[in-house]
Amino acid sequence: MICIFNSACFKSLPKPNYFRNFTQTVKQLTASAIVIGDEILNGSTRDSNMHDLCKTMHNRGVNLTEVRIIGDVHEQIKETVLEMSQKTDFVFTSGGIGSTHDDITYESIASAFGLKTKLHSGTWNNLKKWYDKRKISYDSRAKSMALFPDPCKLIPIKKLISPVVNVKNVYIFAGVPSMFRLMLGSTVQYLDLQLQKPWVQTVSTKKREVEFSHQLEQIQSNFPQVKIGSYPKWLTEKNSFKVFIRIEAPDESLGLKVADLIRQQIL
Repeated sequence: MICIFNSACFKSLPKPNYFRNFTQTVKQLTASAIVIGDEILNGSTRDSNMHDLCKTMHNRGVNLTEVRIIGDVHEQIKETVLEMSQKTDFVFTSGGIGSTHDDITYESIASAFGLKTKLHSGTWNNLKKWYDKRKISYDSRAKSMALFPDPCKLIPIKKLISPVVNVKNVYIFAGVPSMFRLMLGSTVQYLDLQLQKPWVQTVSTKKREVEFSHQLEQIQSNFPQVKIGSYPKWLTEKNSFKVFIRIEAPDESLGLKVADLIRQQIL
């Protein structure tokens, strides 16, 4: 169930037709992500959310074009969100929706689209019940976790009080990894992003990249719809060196054709 929140109402909505049948479109969908938090930039917290997001988008045929890490700075969040929103179909943000002074994601994203924030009473009442049940004291700053851009759409998440807040094509997630995964799963379901795993094969060679870089470049230019990556690796357990060439194609027949060419010309 998806809800819409604005100053006048809070009611159920059907999924917008825009979000249906993504798998039938010709154009590949694109996404970008913004990690918000000084704790990521100063190294005190290790980000794992982007790994989950990258895998999820890749397995559903969505081209994640960029991930950017920024600090808890209002203007920087505002400018980055607006830029990403104009460049990609989806924007996913991670972090900055807690109750402390540096949690300003909701406010900054609202500002990016010329909106104000408004208290969502349903979320705030649920938060108060959660605190009271555990005898946790709280002050007025706790309301910031229920101050959403107005208007926005809300995607309720099982096992969580906080919903995913959706403004335009921006989806606002918590930074806590367990919460992020729950929010991501529900959003993917809402957007109806079906599994579309590409055909992938990896071949290896003991040759150095400098020995076949020209041939690999030529194959890539002849098959632009296929992604070819070259990754050198020292295998310490075998005390040997290999280059792994990863081939990712939209279908098996095309992938096998490219893989055969690589074997013939490089391996």
